[in-house]
This record gives sequence, C-alpha cells and structure tokens, in this order.
Amino acid sequence: MQITGFKIPISDIQRSANFYKEHLGFSIAFQSEEYGWVSIEKGSVDIGLYVPGKGGGNRALGGSVDFSLSIADFEQTHSVLREKGVEVSEIKDTDDGMQVFSITDPDQNKLIICKE
Repeated sequence: MQITGFKIPISDIQRSANFYKEHLGFSIAFQSEEYGWVSIEKGSVDIGLYVPGKGGGNRALGGSVDFSLSIADFEQTHSVLREKGVEVSEIKDTDDGMQVFSITDPDQNKLIICKE
C-alpha cells in the first residue's frame, strides 16, 4: 500500500503553484482553472492544491496540514527559505529525536519539514 497524494486548500492556483515550485522545488503535473485544481509533484510526492468549493474539497484555508515532508538538505533549505522571505520557524528537536521546522504558504497553511 502507498499513499498517493495529499490535498491543500488554496485561494489562488497560480500564486500557490509558484510558491511550491520556487521554494520547495515541485513541478506542475496538471492544472485546471475550471476545477480550481493543480497537481504538483517532486520525486514520489504528489500534492493537490485546490480552491475550496470547486470540486477538490471544502476545507478552510490556513492551519496545519496533516502530513510532513522530509528533506535531505534540511539546514540549507531552512537557510534558503529564510533568505527568500518565506515565513519559517526555528529548527526544533522533537521529543522523538527528529529535527523539524515549519513553513507557511501564501494561504497560511503550515507545513512541517523534517530532516531526512
């Protein structure tokens, strides 16, 4: 069994697609303005970005998403995102021995980034 993808609510397809491409290295796999949907991918990770009420779901914008991403170049990614002006938390050590930081996308969705 594999997880095939996740969805994140957004308000503007192009703005959000550009954010995830520019800051996290995703590419666009599919986009439909009519359905308020864009599929982005990086490696084996597929994420759907959707405008609530247009067919992808109705979750409210903002808040924590229910998954995290692991990145090999963890410290460098943290530094680069800060330099680009992305809202980035400090790196934290978790009780279970992981290192994490969070980023906030243009719609105030918070993603957790873990050290691979």
